[in-house]
Amino acid sequence: MQDHSTPTDMAEVKAAINEQNPTTVTKKCIKCGREKTLDQFRRSKGGPCGRHGYCKPCHTAYSRQSYLDNRNNRISQAKKWNEANREKVREYKTLWAANKKAQNSQIS
Repeated sequence: MQDHSTPTDMAEVKAAINEQNPTTVTKKCIKCGREKTLDQFRRSKGGPCGRHGYCKPCHTAYSRQSYLDNRNNRISQAKKWNEANREKVREYKTLWAANKKAQNSQIS
């Protein structure tokens, strides 16, 4: 009899995800090599099993290092986008402030 905790093909993995039971199926992280349950992987529409290849801790570490390596470039890109889309930024900030004010009035 086949052990259902480790699926043999992607169809079984997708079935387990569709059943909303990501704690019984395992997957190996391509970064650290550890076998972990699917709930320890971020969702990904592009992946064959619907999850990223890196586990959450490895993905967080990779993202943090990527940001630190490219920090100046990302900041300059954000500034350029904000300058090119001033009206969108203004609308967003106005909407955010109104929502925050409404939240604070509900708390008080």
